[in-house]
Amino acid sequence: MFVDTNLAPDYFSMRAENIEGNSSVRFAATPPTAQSWAVGHTYDVAQISDADHAGLSVAKSSYACGSISGKITILEAVRDGASLTAFAASYEIRCDASTHPLSGDVRWNSSVGYQAAVTSTAQQSFGAVEIGEPGPVKSVSIRSLGSEPVVLQTAALTGADPGAFSITVDTCSGRTLTPDTSCTVTIQAKPITASAVSAELIIPDGTTAGERFVKLDAVGFHGARGTYYPHGPRRIMDTRSGVGAPKAKLGAGQTLTLQVTGRVNVPYSGVGSVTMNVTVANTTATSFLTLYPAGETRPTASSINFPARWVGSNFVTVKLSPDGKVAIYNNSGSADVIIDITGYYGASTEVIDSKYWDYRVGGHYQWVRPFRLFDTRSAWKAKLPANNRVRTWISFGDEITNRKIRAFVVNITAVEPKYTGYLTAWDGVYTPVPNTSTVNYLAGRVTPNLAVVPTVVCLDCRSDRLPVPSIGIFTSQDTHVIVDVVGVIDDGTLADGLRFRPLSPTRIVDSRIYVGADRLSQGETAKITVSDTIVTPGTEVLATNLTAIRPTASTYLTAWPADLGISRPTVSNLNPAAGAVVANGVMATVGPLRGFYLYNNIGSLDFAIDVVGTYYRYPGTASSTAGGTSVRPADDRALTVVGGGGELIR
Repeated sequence: MFVDTNLAPDYFSMRAENIEGNSSVRFAATPPTAQSWAVGHTYDVAQISDADHAGLSVAKSSYACGSISGKITILEAVRDGASLTAFAASYEIRCDASTHPLSGDVRWNSSVGYQAAVTSTAQQSFGAVEIGEPGPVKSVSIRSLGSEPVVLQTAALTGADPGAFSITVDTCSGRTLTPDTSCTVTIQAKPITASAVSAELIIPDGTTAGERFVKLDAVGFHGARGTYYPHGPRRIMDTRSGVGAPKAKLGAGQTLTLQVTGRVNVPYSGVGSVTMNVTVANTTATSFLTLYPAGETRPTASSINFPARWVGSNFVTVKLSPDGKVAIYNNSGSADVIIDITGYYGASTEVIDSKYWDYRVGGHYQWVRPFRLFDTRSAWKAKLPANNRVRTWISFGDEITNRKIRAFVVNITAVEPKYTGYLTAWDGVYTPVPNTSTVNYLAGRVTPNLAVVPTVVCLDCRSDRLPVPSIGIFTSQDTHVIVDVVGVIDDGTLADGLRFRPLSPTRIVDSRIYVGADRLSQGETAKITVSDTIVTPGTEVLATNLTAIRPTASTYLTAWPADLGISRPTVSNLNPAAGAVVANGVMATVGPLRGFYLYNNIGSLDFAIDVVGTYYRYPGTASSTAGGTSVRPADDRALTVVGGGGELIR
């Protein structure tokens, strides 16, 4: 440290360097022209002293203020003749165009005590942070370096984007730091926009400076976690022919492991879960299959239930193991198992780089009030003929929105088929009918199945030629076809989209043992309230498997959100025959009290519900997050359906 007091009367200059000699701080002060320092007096300051201003210069290394305004207060000035032998002062200035005051204390040979607090850094940069995911955390420490204790007040975030950061740990607020002690504040970045964000951590400290502040910055980006990529459908396994598994039935108590990633255009990495249509055939006994992440303990849940000598299918969403595998367990007898992949959910940004066909983030789920899009019984008064297809479409009112729809989430039902056969749903245009099935029906039975079906833009579906998203449905035999819409997959840019969080299958209802609900009687509506460990803040929809267990009469079940003022929709989710045990995938939208309704039409039945994942409102496209729950009221929909229809394509 170097001090100069000889340049002029009451002139004081101090220069200090770090040990390496590559950084220095310089302070110089001169009283107003023809004056001496008066202890206890506060002076206005300028770059150069004059009759009304004290001169003050503060510099760090090679940087010095070009202009200065502010004040200096003299706390001690001891002289030997014209030269100072002890000096103490505090100052607060603004340097150039800075929005923050620069303040501090100076002591030299002084008996005046002082408070001083310093932060471990002046800025924390968090880099690129994925929106909606736990961001990186960084800490700032504050140390008391003065001779007197420092009393810290409440830490706060201010500046341009304080909501993009949060304080996760705080050992500083309200604390008194004695000399040479410290505390820590930990901050997490959590941007909700794909842009650069900034804020400041402010901690009032009672010193001359008044507060400690640290600049914070981060850059938010849209990741792929929880976004959906419609796919195919593509057949990945068929035990009848040895595709993807040995050419042999799956026996009683056996578990088969299926490699999913890296096959049929599913990326090798970055995939968290998949949607698939699971079909069983040539069954020898009443049984069920359970699909779950390979390597985990088999859960108490079922994915598809079936009797002996049966062919049928169910829509299944299943979480993958870290190496991209699914375990398939068969309880009793033996059965052939056929699996068609219909899409997958991203687990990380790796999925963007490893995808075969483009390099974009996937889509978001948008739930709508369930509605009947098409029914051959009322639209045509005739069945869809064998080996023909129907094209169905939806309009959301404008071309921009219509072109952003990537897939329909629909419940497709075959009614009164003349013979045993199948329906296949796909985009309907760009490829021939895939060698896959969506609904496998038996002659005379009512058979539904949930499906996520990729769309294609149709330019001639409407007379006004408004482009609309459409799908195709093919039948192998004469049958009536019903299409009920429960939601759509967008391109990831529409407001209030939902992202998927996979779960290992978790049973939330089994009325046989009075878990979650009682047996449903005729015309009864049950309210299913789901634990807050599953319906976390922001959750709006549950991906579930609903199983009807031996109804006393052929009936149908309908699910819809509770406590939103929505009346029961005129659609069905499951159509069990008397005495059957049958399942279907259900996208169960929950209301603000974590519940949904389930209605039974005729007879009575037991039922079970397994949750395989949840959909939460993505903050990067959310229009609001009032109350922190992000649950929309019934009339606050991102999408409004304004039209739809279907036509026979020969």
